[in-house]
Amino acid sequence: MLGTLLHEAAHGVATTRGIKDTSRQGRYHNRKFAELAEELGITVALDGARGWSATTLPYGTGSVDSGSTPASATTMIHGGEGNGYK
Repeated sequence: MLGTLLHEAAHGVATTRGIKDTSRQGRYHNRKFAELAEELGITVALDGARGWSATTLPYGTGSVDSGSTPASATTMIHGGEGNGYK
């Protein structure tokens, strides 16, 4: 379930950052999607006609990191602290 949530979160990050991460009416996941998904901690592989949509959760992705805070999550999503988000 966490893998699915992170897959969809990658789409949310793309939307927030104004990045086009799919084509073919949202069915084909491009390399930009793969980069965002990997940024969120999931492994991405090519999946035939759907592009970079095969996602898996590597060991340790779901573990709690004491350095993860809501502020760091906001920074990750919005792409850095220099854009008005802290």
